[in-house]
Amino acid sequence: MPALFRPSSAERRRIREAAAREARMEVRFVVLQLGQRRSLTGRGSALNIAQISDDPAFADTDFDDEYAPWSAFADGVALTEEGKGIFDLAIRRRGDPDHDLQGHVTVYVTNRQVVRVCSCDTEY
Repeated sequence: MPALFRPSSAERRRIREAAAREARMEVRFVVLQLGQRRSLTGRGSALNIAQISDDPAFADTDFDDEYAPWSAFADGVALTEEGKGIFDLAIRRRGDPDHDLQGHVTVYVTNRQVVRVCSCDTEY
């Protein structure tokens, strides 16, 4: 059975601060949603990209337009049997009636610890 990852308060703060910098907004306005991706090679859909892709660039996956709330991530998400997780978090602005996407950050987990938080261009 795969292990669950629950980010520590320091890890949650690091992720939220990275998202705020990526979207150029104050942390208090950041709303994060955990994006689901689907495999283009028949491996299904998952919140943890590492469960459906071995490609470092995730080129064999696509966005599924399904999102889980930040609380689902904070409460615990499944890792691979090797203890790996790659999670794509959508950034939205609190109070935005259109819920427009402000950016993304990707969170990499190894051995139940956040080892990397980045966007396409920036390492946080």
